[in-house]
Amino acid sequence: MSIKQENGWPQLGLDLGTFAVKGVLLEEGDVQKKILVPTAGNPVQAARECLASLLADHQDDFVQCGLTGANAYLLAQEVGVKPLLEIEALQAGLAWQGARAASVLSLGHENMYYLEMGPAGDILFFNRNGQCAAGSGAFWYQQATRMGYNDQELAQIALETESAVKISGRCAVFAKSDMTHAINEGATQGAVSAGMARALTDMILTGVALNRIKESGTLIAVGGVANNKAVM
Repeated sequence: MSIKQENGWPQLGLDLGTFAVKGVLLEEGDVQKKILVPTAGNPVQAARECLASLLADHQDDFVQCGLTGANAYLLAQEVGVKPLLEIEALQAGLAWQGARAASVLSLGHENMYYLEMGPAGDILFFNRNGQCAAGSGAFWYQQATRMGYNDQELAQIALETESAVKISGRCAVFAKSDMTHAINEGATQGAVSAGMARALTDMILTGVALNRIKESGTLIAVGGVANNKAVM
């Protein structure tokens, strides 16, 4: 799959995620602008801000537009564009970058999935996480907020901690219970956050990738959780 340019129009892509909207504008195959706007609870408004910034110099021009992400449907009707399947968008992005990978982990705040790719970029195997929040980046973000940190600050705290408490990664309810019990027993925030990172890592490896990640071959990780140093 490739990104096709028709009629010489600029190409605009928006990824409406749970906590941020990411946008990019291409002209003749080259990136002209990129932007990231936190959703702050209103992904449509964040998407409008992205559009206004990306199209500031193209007010009267036609553009090709693609939407993807968990909240793409909220903007789709307004702009008259049918959302793209995330996997198809990922395939197109990898092809555009010229990236070749034996496997791909897409680690979003709501959805996580694992792909094994063929030499031509075709999908040989696919699996995704279940509906439980313990297997997603949203769980990490929620617990970081509860502790008074952002997600990157909590990841750094986890990295600097030598010990980790045991936290269930199978269920958000059990995970919160384990965290509360550990804190009541005197565990530090660092030990709790390190335990969360291990639980999330185990969930990705076993629940999403089903223990299929091999030592050989190129693995590409994308999505917000791919920026979490304590997990990666």
